[in-house]
Amino acid sequence: MQRPRSEKPKHFRKPAPQIPITPARHAVVEALLRQVERFPDLDPAPLRDGSLPARDAAFAHAIYDAAIRQWLTLSHVLSRRLHQPFEEQKPGVQAVLLAASAQILLLDKVPPHAAINEAVNWAKLRLSGSLAGMINGVLRNIVRLVLTDRAQGDELAQPVRRAAWSGARAELPLPDGRALVFKLDIMPEEEWEHLSVTTSCPPGLLAHWRKEQGDEAARRLATHLLAEPPTILNVAHASEATLAALSAGTPPLSVPHAQPGARVWHGPRQELAPMLGAHRDVWVQDPSSIATVAALHPFRDEVADGVIVDMCAGHGTKTRQLAATFPNATIIATDVDPDRLASLRGIHLANVKVVAPEALAEAASEAALVLADVPCSNSGVLARRPEAKYRWSEAQSQRLQGIQREILGQAASLVRPGGLLVYATCSMDKGENEDQAGWAVAELGLRVEAEVKQSPAGDPGGKASEYHDASYSVHLRSVKGPGDSRRGTGTTQAGTLKARRAKTAKKQSPGSRA
Repeated sequence: MQRPRSEKPKHFRKPAPQIPITPARHAVVEALLRQVERFPDLDPAPLRDGSLPARDAAFAHAIYDAAIRQWLTLSHVLSRRLHQPFEEQKPGVQAVLLAASAQILLLDKVPPHAAINEAVNWAKLRLSGSLAGMINGVLRNIVRLVLTDRAQGDELAQPVRRAAWSGARAELPLPDGRALVFKLDIMPEEEWEHLSVTTSCPPGLLAHWRKEQGDEAARRLATHLLAEPPTILNVAHASEATLAALSAGTPPLSVPHAQPGARVWHGPRQELAPMLGAHRDVWVQDPSSIATVAALHPFRDEVADGVIVDMCAGHGTKTRQLAATFPNATIIATDVDPDRLASLRGIHLANVKVVAPEALAEAASEAALVLADVPCSNSGVLARRPEAKYRWSEAQSQRLQGIQREILGQAASLVRPGGLLVYATCSMDKGENEDQAGWAVAELGLRVEAEVKQSPAGDPGGKASEYHDASYSVHLRSVKGPGDSRRGTGTTQAGTLKARRAKTAKKQSPGSRA
């Protein structure tokens, strides 16, 4: 006997419809949700894309990087179409609106309806139907704000993008130098609020730059934040075979940078890691970072076969550069962060010895050269590390300066009489740079031999071959005897520093100065 329709076995029933959302967009919204819950103290770890195919990973990075880079700009535009300010919305609402508006406003070739539909689908899965409806309405209103080259409602209409940003209130500047045009003047009218919003530069940081470097420099530095930093390779010690591999292809995988010994990577993201794995004589490093060690060339003879200490070695970028620059020296490297220390142990170079921080003083003995590339505010690399700009504060800078002086004291205790201490940061702040050098001279028995200071270069849409971050380094000569009481003991200071520096290191991105 035939079963009544209502009594059909469960496995015959039509399955519930699945709400579609691409893995790339899902990964981005989930990552942004974690960041919203932390804002402004954003996690420096990169987007986790290991489960995504190469094409999806590239798309995910484009969305995520755009949202992080122009977070304040997007939140301002979104607030114009929300009943309450963006910052007062639920974390999930903020995350999905950031991801979708980044696609609509900042990325080319992403149909607005696709970004909206998937944002709504994610909201239905993770939030609620009512919030999904609100998100749909807000995003459609954002689309209506944008000036297009065709009639309203035509899905094929293209947003109007001007060739260059003029600073008008109806424009949103883009990293490639162009500007998206709105139908209304939606950006702030007051000059400095306008610059803060359009460049996504926190007001406190912008005010600090104005105070310390002047209005003109502050405008230039804020605009620089929009530039998309290229991946730059240190090829100063590369073999002919490596250089040939890097120059292969049409177009080539890399092209020369304006700084000798550096090349700009132009190949696909997914091909970089295999290339670096196959050619260990080349690595990722920004020219400003390269300059710190390159400036030691005049001291090669006195350091040639001595002991060199890399105190805050991170993942070993400068460690490798030191090893190549001083092949007969013994390089002792360490870092307080366990993950970075593990990464250092994987360098496997004949003249590099990796030690735990607590063993540094004994292993180093009296070093000919100590490099202290200290934790800093990263104010010179904020285009490359955009998440760091949101957590900048005067209080954070003051706290870091205390840590920097402790590291300087430990570093000074490791240098032999007459040896060199190189203090380095990727900051532009006088308090973290020149003031620290002055303190070291007054308190640690050191003498300034030379300073190397670079401001960041590279505007939105500028040549990748001319881009570089900012950096500061000072060469300090030890002029006091080993018994000078002001120099302290490396072993004691290492113990007191470890906990504080480990906490700070968690906020330093892998390759933050690369």
